[in-house]
Amino acid sequence: MTKLYDLTVERAKRPLALPEKGLRFGWKLDSDAQNVKQTAYRLTIRENGKTVYDEKTESDRTVDVTPDVTFEAGKMYEYEITSYTTDGQCSASDFFAVSHKMHGVFIKPKKHIEGACVYFRRDILCKKPVKRAVAYIAGLGYGTFYLNGKRVDEIYFDAPFTNYEKTVLYRAYDITSLLCEKNCVGVHCGEGFYAQSRVWANKAFKYGDICCFAQINVEYEDGSADEICTEPGTWQTMYSPTILSNVHGGEIHDARRETPGWCTYGFVDEDLRPAVADTVPKGELCGAVMPPCRVIRRIRPVAVNHLHGEDSGIWVYDMGQNFAGTVTLRPPKSAEGSTYILRFAETVDENGQIDDRSIGVYHVYCEQQQIYIASGKDNEEWTPEFSYHGFRYVEVTGWYGRDAQPDLLEGIAISTDFEQKGKVETSSKDLNDLQTVMMRTIRSNYHGMPEDCPAREKCGWLGDAQIVSDTAIYNYDMAAPYEKYLRDVRQSRDVYGDWTMIAPGKRTCGWGSPLWGCAQIVIPYKLYTLCGDKRALEDNFKYMCDWIEHELKRSKDLLIDEGLGDWCPPVGHGDPRRIPVIHSSTFMFFEETVMLADICRALGKDGSKYDELASRIKESVNRNFYDKENKTYGYYASNAAAWLLRACPEEDRDALVRSTVKLIEDNGYVMTTGIYGNKYLIPMLFETGHGDVAMKVMFGRTFFDFGTMLDDGATSLWECLDMEGIGMKGRTVASYDHPMHSGFAYMYYAELAGIKPVEPGFAEFEISPCLNGAPEKVYAEYDSANGLIVSDRSGDTLKIKVPANTVCRVRFGRNDVKVGSGAYTFIK
Repeated sequence: MTKLYDLTVERAKRPLALPEKGLRFGWKLDSDAQNVKQTAYRLTIRENGKTVYDEKTESDRTVDVTPDVTFEAGKMYEYEITSYTTDGQCSASDFFAVSHKMHGVFIKPKKHIEGACVYFRRDILCKKPVKRAVAYIAGLGYGTFYLNGKRVDEIYFDAPFTNYEKTVLYRAYDITSLLCEKNCVGVHCGEGFYAQSRVWANKAFKYGDICCFAQINVEYEDGSADEICTEPGTWQTMYSPTILSNVHGGEIHDARRETPGWCTYGFVDEDLRPAVADTVPKGELCGAVMPPCRVIRRIRPVAVNHLHGEDSGIWVYDMGQNFAGTVTLRPPKSAEGSTYILRFAETVDENGQIDDRSIGVYHVYCEQQQIYIASGKDNEEWTPEFSYHGFRYVEVTGWYGRDAQPDLLEGIAISTDFEQKGKVETSSKDLNDLQTVMMRTIRSNYHGMPEDCPAREKCGWLGDAQIVSDTAIYNYDMAAPYEKYLRDVRQSRDVYGDWTMIAPGKRTCGWGSPLWGCAQIVIPYKLYTLCGDKRALEDNFKYMCDWIEHELKRSKDLLIDEGLGDWCPPVGHGDPRRIPVIHSSTFMFFEETVMLADICRALGKDGSKYDELASRIKESVNRNFYDKENKTYGYYASNAAAWLLRACPEEDRDALVRSTVKLIEDNGYVMTTGIYGNKYLIPMLFETGHGDVAMKVMFGRTFFDFGTMLDDGATSLWECLDMEGIGMKGRTVASYDHPMHSGFAYMYYAELAGIKPVEPGFAEFEISPCLNGAPEKVYAEYDSANGLIVSDRSGDTLKIKVPANTVCRVRFGRNDVKVGSGAYTFIK
């Protein structure tokens, strides 16, 4: 039986804030029958029972189907997909909504108090039965939406960070079932990135003061409608009990100032003042399609230590793992005015005291801390709304009892709420433990954008993002989040006139170097090949071409000697075994040029210009870097990149592998590669049957590597593998939560399990698991854009699952066959 599932519009499920045209529909097919193919599909779209589109198309396409129809602003639509297959037909339906036209203005308090959080409120009467009601909210920097005294959704850190002079995102909420006759709409706003005024260069990165946009559209059963917008004089403001907030530094919450009724109808308070218009220019208001940040897990402390004597009032809570988020504080009964200070850190020193160096205090000029001033009431509880930290340890000052209070804190891990798409398990404990650490780190570093670390910088470094992109896509649904980030990258270029190292925001860190600026090509290309996302190519094509011209201009003999190079190899940046910058920058120039040629063909454009340029770069690389006699480029990463990218002479490919293995053996299996080099070296070794060598490089423990990191208690991926779990090893700063080293880990799926796309989005793919040097057992599942793929190898037996409407080539031992959908078993 074949079923249709996982319906999406604009790569999202049930989105409520879509544009009026160009919408992309997608679905997946699952079947227990073999060789099932879709022969046609029918898309029917209705608004309030009226058909607005109905067409049957002869096609096997299930990804990004884009009907030629313009939708009406403010309307909700139901749609039905019927798939006609060789196993019969199946249907499924769902809904989406198009945003109303946005009216009104941003508002703010008349009097500005730097850092203080603000309540915005307005009473609303609904005297008639409500048919549908939608609220559109954009609090800058962050806004939390309340209705009738309750938080509408457990969404954090919204609106997502953007280049605010270009785009401001709003979130849509369906509040139909929440409205009654007398209502109050409220938005609690903190600084976020828009208004942050305390850290880095103080106010240099600030866009404006805390402000709010809201629009509530109410449709009644009798056909009438109301539209309530933020505008001067009609909304009220007051400062909240959170008297200071900063996305980096934390918050101060004075519970004595709490006014529980602030978001209830008819609330009166002497501190309420009419809102005024915010006149700071802003970019276009757009609906947020990417998922918001939500709580993804809750964490109980594993240990509580009392420091400096029984009367000190200083306790250190060990949450057992390093993660990004905050905590809920539940203090015991406390006198009014009692103050609890929570300081966050990723590690402790030898005496058990928190060590704040990894969070970059000397960079951001402040501690990461939360301060709570008690009201003196029973059952107090507080969760910060506008700041997050990367941490494992929390120092609590203010509890002067002599008994540990393990229930005082509960950790809250918060991340962009994307779906998990991949799962992998092996018979190797090292590989499994590293996968757990890497996935936790990727989740800890996505809060509306891909970050480098959640403790110190919280910045969208392009290099970190592109390095990790295919690993992230194999594990999570990254299409909508990456599309948003690519717009950030484009707009940063538009704002500053060149590619920046960081996007979005004002902390640009200068102009994009080769392994960083290439994100403009690499991420769209990965979205296309792995997710079938052709729109990502179309939206970024001009910028891709411009980037290649940019790289061409700074090259000499088609070699580029600028850039940061292979970042954070365990041997250090000054080690002669590290791949030279001119190698890594030039190999990336070659790779992205090959990608652009392929992109041209995907878009129906002539790519011969880039084919020819790639050929010339390749010739220069081999003329300048290649030792023809010894079959080597002299460095692990250079050899691996040349092999994987097919830049080396074709007749020397086998010899290049042998010389690479010898080079590694001669170096005692020491990992001389960093975030760039490992992305080529480790997959190349597994693909060529030298998985045992790859395992020794990663886990040999002859020098600093992933094995020594795990042995030292790492629960997230360290910025530098030669760090220490306790004591920071004399460093001034280095993060314990950096995803960049996971760039190679797509190989868990592509090499260990052998799941690789042949056609975009895995419409056709291969399963060819590594055997030599690989773990005895490898199980992987990947819910691709075209359905769930399973590769389950145990020794000489391979079991696979091929989704409906796809074709899989299986290469396993003596088996080399193509199969359609279904479950199969192969013996080597």
